[in-house]
Amino acid sequence: MDFREMLAADLREVFLDPGEFAESVELAGHEDVPCVCEPLELTPSDGHDRPAVSYEGLTIYVSAAAVPDELHPQRETTFRGQRWFVLESSTGESMRTIRLYRERT
Repeated sequence: MDFREMLAADLREVFLDPGEFAESVELAGHEDVPCVCEPLELTPSDGHDRPAVSYEGLTIYVSAAAVPDELHPQRETTFRGQRWFVLESSTGESMRTIRLYRERT
């Protein structure tokens, strides 16, 4: 097993394991997607620059193969059955990082 294969195995078997760090969620209409989430602090220029509107954000880490490629910036998606917008999405060899935002209510 080479180094990349070892990293992919660690990602799958430890980091994205719901028994370890991850949780299973609905993302973009896909059920039971293992992911790790963390809060994302946003400034008005990160979302839409609208006065008197505050935003909340999340950074989500998932397997690169777990969600479709249509998660492009400014597109609407769902996360845990709620409406969010994609701020940014990048894919490495085996992991995808997705940053979501929405207006705070």
